[in-house]
Amino acid sequence: MYHLERREFGEALGLYDRRFRDLASPLAQAMPDFIVDAQNAASMLFRLELRSVAVGDRWVELADKAEARVGDHLSPFTLPHRMMALAATGRWAAADRMLGTMREAARANRGDHAVVLRDAAIPVCEAVLPHRRGDYAVAVEAMRPALGVMYRLGGSHAQQDVLEQLFFDAAVRAGLDEDAHLLLERVAGQHPVPPERRVGYVEAAGRIPH
Repeated sequence: MYHLERREFGEALGLYDRRFRDLASPLAQAMPDFIVDAQNAASMLFRLELRSVAVGDRWVELADKAEARVGDHLSPFTLPHRMMALAATGRWAAADRMLGTMREAARANRGDHAVVLRDAAIPVCEAVLPHRRGDYAVAVEAMRPALGVMYRLGGSHAQQDVLEQLFFDAAVRAGLDEDAHLLLERVAGQHPVPPERRVGYVEAAGRIPH
């Protein structure tokens, strides 16, 4: 994240390959689809792509693992990251199956987990797909109702930030200034560094009307 903020994208990719996504490491061999590793990997690739950095075929192994986990909803925060991998590799049928199983789980179960799936995980995952396809207004429309409850997915502010960048990028590209401004206010209230100084927001922050 340090290198990302400094726009040292090559260093960030190098650390991705050598350290936190080294598939030959003993830890990765023992736990190849550990959910926190999958979250961190998908988040970094997504953040880099938002900065127009080519990440090669790095999404493929994440998508393989995501497709194998369709129907596993135990970690709601992991679900948008799996969807990012499926969308990045064009696995639309697998993405549709994943959404179908999520909707069924939300309908068939009761309690907090079903509510989190219905109100947060599903809308965010529904936004990931049109964002990847370039249907940015559709992505904003899908995700807007979940902004106030995304925290229920879990994760730290830093981890949740990738989801906020997803919404912000879609709003900016769709020309939805009101939504983009809403997101900037949200981010400014959560982070000690103003969005005007952060790599995920600085390019557009100055152009959004207050």
